[in-house]
Amino acid sequence: MIFPRMAGKEPDVEKARDTLHNKMPRFFDYLEGQVKGKEFVAGDGFSIGDIAIVTQMINLRHAAGRVDAERWPALAGYLERMFERGSVKARVEDETVLFPPFDVEL
Repeated sequence: MIFPRMAGKEPDVEKARDTLHNKMPRFFDYLEGQVKGKEFVAGDGFSIGDIAIVTQMINLRHAAGRVDAERWPALAGYLERMFERGSVKARVEDETVLFPPFDVEL
């Protein structure tokens, strides 16, 4: 979604939708199990594990993708908390200038 837009081309929305709905669920299932009942993915504080997950989810968000909170409630809650962290929130806001939201629903 993002790279075609940066190249002045239309993104392949159907491919993005297919990826989100048919390929990503196994990863979301895994992450749901890893964050369930935890504030952070590893240990008692924000760590490189959280950064690794959140950076990928920021990219997903920029590409108009979302984690279904009904299907993956622990993951959605975890991401909501992570996106509210000052350091994460600031990066997302900075990057949104470069990657404006898409007017599509995946």
